[in-house]
Amino acid sequence: MKRVHLMILAILAAAAVAVAQAPQSQAKPQTPPPQKQEAQSAQPAPAPLPKNVLMAKTKEEFQAYNEASGKADSSAAEAAASDFAAKFPDSNLRAYLYQRVMALYQNAGNDEKALEVGRKALQIQPDNPVALVGVANVLANRTRDSDLDRDEKLAEATKDATRALETVDTDLPIPPNTPPERVDTYKNLLRSMSYASLGLVQLHKKDFAAAEGYLRKSVEADKMQPDPVTRLQLAFALDKLGKYQEALGVAQECLQIPNNPVADRCRMEQDRLKKLVEAAAPAAKPSEAPAAPSSAPAPAPKPQNPPPPGR
Repeated sequence: MKRVHLMILAILAAAAVAVAQAPQSQAKPQTPPPQKQEAQSAQPAPAPLPKNVLMAKTKEEFQAYNEASGKADSSAAEAAASDFAAKFPDSNLRAYLYQRVMALYQNAGNDEKALEVGRKALQIQPDNPVALVGVANVLANRTRDSDLDRDEKLAEATKDATRALETVDTDLPIPPNTPPERVDTYKNLLRSMSYASLGLVQLHKKDFAAAEGYLRKSVEADKMQPDPVTRLQLAFALDKLGKYQEALGVAQECLQIPNNPVADRCRMEQDRLKKLVEAAAPAAKPSEAPAAPSSAPAPAPKPQNPPPPGR
């Protein structure tokens, strides 16, 4: 399972509980005793909720949301999300439901539908960083050099990943009462995913220096949940830049990550880089040199192509 799935589903699980509590907090208060009515009428109206707070405004909205968010099948969940959006066109839970459907489709391996639904979420909330990262992630990973619309896809992925970095602190849907440390974890993971998507776009463009910069930022942003795919891509970028020793260290880090879905590819890259490092090693010391020095050493063997950078 890709990290984006785990991140989105973690937010969804926490938010489901918080949204369920929202209607209770907005229940209509009982009529106060006559002597208190005048004092209460002078109180200011409650401030509007921040745009990133998930909240059902009415009991009917909550019930409809609860039904839609309980669909486990991706197609049924999409239909329920669309029905909810039609019935409650002003609800800030619409994009959230589409965001959940996006994760379900990705978990099912249906990236085409995940992209379609993610774009629906962005039509409602253009600055939702979770949807932005989800769309950027799919585009960066699924675009191929042979695609006729390759440049358009890479441009969209770049725009969305960049925007996610700009809105993660202001537009991340945060369930009420979420511990600050958990919010920080979500934000760091989103930043890491954004940088990883930007790095992969640069690998597609063969700008390996730019790819290295973004992928290093991705690794730095989320050390708590290391991603082996990002490290494999960083090793690839360093490899293409001729930084074989650094690339070897990253490939070895990749192999140390548990439950690694790309362990075989990391091992292939490690073995390949070991040969390149050995071939580039300095000549033997004079005391160890042969009595009759030979001519210039033979050039290092031409490396085979490393594994492709995609997931």
